[in-house]
Amino acid sequence: MFRSREEVVMMLVARTLNGFIITSHPAFSHSISSSVFLEMGSSSSSPAPSSVFLGVDIGTGNARADIFDEKGKLLGSAYSPIQIWKEGDFVEQPSTGIWHAVYLVVKSACALAQIKGEEVKGIGFVASCSLVAVDANGSPVTVSWSGVSRRNIIVWMDHRAVKQAKKINSCNSPYYFRGNFVILPGRIGFQGQKKSCKDWK
Repeated sequence: MFRSREEVVMMLVARTLNGFIITSHPAFSHSISSSVFLEMGSSSSSPAPSSVFLGVDIGTGNARADIFDEKGKLLGSAYSPIQIWKEGDFVEQPSTGIWHAVYLVVKSACALAQIKGEEVKGIGFVASCSLVAVDANGSPVTVSWSGVSRRNIIVWMDHRAVKQAKKINSCNSPYYFRGNFVILPGRIGFQGQKKSCKDWK
C-alpha cells in the first residue's frame, strides 16, 4: 500500500491535536531521536487568544509547527530534524521519523503558545512530494536495498527510476500529462517495471 507523505502526516496532526498517544502506534517499535528546537513562545501575561491556527510544514530536512492568533501573530514555533539516507541515486527517509517529528513540534508549539489542542480552529499544512510504503496496518515496508523496514519513503529527489521516468515522459499520454506536469523519478521508483508506452496508459 502506498500513501503520500501529506496523507500520513495529516492523520498524525489530527491524532496529536485530539490528544492520542502517537507512540503507541505500531510504527514506534524502535527507538528514535527526539530532538526538537523551540523558537519562541507567547508571553505569560498576554490574554489567551479567542482563536488560534496551526501551520505544519514538512520539509525534506525537518518538520515545523507554528501557532498563530486570528491577527497573524506568531505565538509559538518549533522544528525538529528528519533523518535522511542518501546513497548514490537512492534517497530514503523513515515515515516513523516524520510521524515522531510532527508529534513533537505540534505538541511543543502548542505548549509554547500555552494552548490546548482543542483550541486550534484551523490547520494549514504543506509537505514535499514523496512516496510512503506501508502495510495494511500502517507499519513501514522497506523501499531500500538494505532491507531495513524503517527506510520506507522514496524521497522526491530520488533518481532510481530515471529510465522509467524518461519512458513515461516520451509516451505523451493524456493520463499523465495535464498542463506542464512531468513524471519525476522519485514518484515512480517503486511502482514496478513497464516495458512500453501502452503499459503506462
